[in-house]
Amino acid sequence: MTRPDAFADVALDCVGTRFQAHGRVPGRGLDCVGLVICAARAVGIEIPDREYVIGPGCDLFEAMTSVAESAFVASEMPLRRGDALTLRFPKMPYHAAIYVGGERIVHAMIGRGVGLMCIDHSVIARIQGIWRLP
Repeated sequence: MTRPDAFADVALDCVGTRFQAHGRVPGRGLDCVGLVICAARAVGIEIPDREYVIGPGCDLFEAMTSVAESAFVASEMPLRRGDALTLRFPKMPYHAAIYVGGERIVHAMIGRGVGLMCIDHSVIARIQGIWRLP
């Protein structure tokens, strides 16, 4: 199994974990950056964590970009299984997810926890960064 496949599988194993701001414990509590950090650490990639604000004045996008730049290589479309993504949504302007193949991402959302989301053209248009494991 490749490292990107293992990374995606770890993300899938986190589905059902409750949302917890700054959460870093799969099965107990994760936020979207925590999902990426924990999945990377599970496949042997040590990623430095950093403080960030969730909500008004949110700097989560910068935090995720910082995390991604420390362990991943910036990439482009098409998506590959195991890519980490930074996205912007209207109600969630700063977000991170992991592409697990089959037009699905795993992400953590307030009020929903870690779950699967089908991606379509509207989601693809919101991708701000694609980060691939080296």
